[in-house]
Amino acid sequence: LGGLIGYARGGGSVTNASATGNVSAMDYVSYGDYVGGLIGYSNDTPVVNATATGNVIGRHYVGGLIGYQNRDVTKTRATGNVTTTGGVNVASSGITNTTVGGNYVGGLIGWQESYSVKDSSYLGSNITAQGYAGGLIGIYNGPGSSTNSVFGSYANTNLTATKDYVGGLIGFSEANLSDSATAAASTYGSSTGHSYALGNVTGRYDIGGLIGRMGSHGSVTNAYAKVNVTADRNFGGLIGHFSPGVEVTNSHYDMSNVTISAYTPASPTTRVVLDDTNGLLTIGGLYGPQYSAWFNNGVLDGLSTGATNNAANYFGTAGSDGYYSIDSIAKLKHYLGFA
Repeated sequence: LGGLIGYARGGGSVTNASATGNVSAMDYVSYGDYVGGLIGYSNDTPVVNATATGNVIGRHYVGGLIGYQNRDVTKTRATGNVTTTGGVNVASSGITNTTVGGNYVGGLIGWQESYSVKDSSYLGSNITAQGYAGGLIGIYNGPGSSTNSVFGSYANTNLTATKDYVGGLIGFSEANLSDSATAAASTYGSSTGHSYALGNVTGRYDIGGLIGRMGSHGSVTNAYAKVNVTADRNFGGLIGHFSPGVEVTNSHYDMSNVTISAYTPASPTTRVVLDDTNGLLTIGGLYGPQYSAWFNNGVLDGLSTGATNNAANYFGTAGSDGYYSIDSIAKLKHYLGFA
């Protein structure tokens, strides 16, 4: 079910297209799969320069633009709310059932099977789901190829899920997340060319500000997240959980300006706000001043250019062996930017 196309069967492309109406699967308690603001199920059909603005309601494989896609998606945007929880279906018998939420839910795409998503964004207010949910893409299933990538794309939303694999940008990813040289000039991509996420995410296990769970074939390069995270376990300001083989390069979150709430050994049944003593630091974390230096107005190179922010500025002169000495808590915190 789609705002423009229910099933795109392939052999062509969808280009310069838009949809504005709300899309709702009528019986989305028992059915309601493959629902999108523009296309419900897209097979062998690239999508280029397309938008959807309506709210979308479904069960599984639900996206603000596309429910399921297995070809390239370029220069696209969705802005409507995406909902798979709290829906009510009244049968002819008068019995009322309430949904418990769906899987494979994304602000832009519910399930992306390989290929690339480039220069695209989601700017809706709210996404609700069960699991495998992301601000941009619910699940990116694309192991084993460097062409399976997300370039220069972003999401800004509030995402609430009841279960696992939830991320501000991607819920479960086996993609290579990196820059796009054309994003800034595009209508819908990141103005800095870097991929990022903003907003709030809530879930259970494997919850991340950028990506909830990364499979062993994924990578993250030149990306950032400014997302408040609420989780039970396996969480992070950047990545909730990642498998062996994942590479993360020059990608961070600001520990001084996001809130992470989760269970801890000292508080196993009540979520608490994390700090330096109970688990705030996860992969990619930087403290405020150093994060600002690194961010460098969105260029993400502040620790590699200019003498005021290089290693010598933080750690002093290197020893005769070429190594710097870390002999204080302050220097240990600064080391995060060079680890």
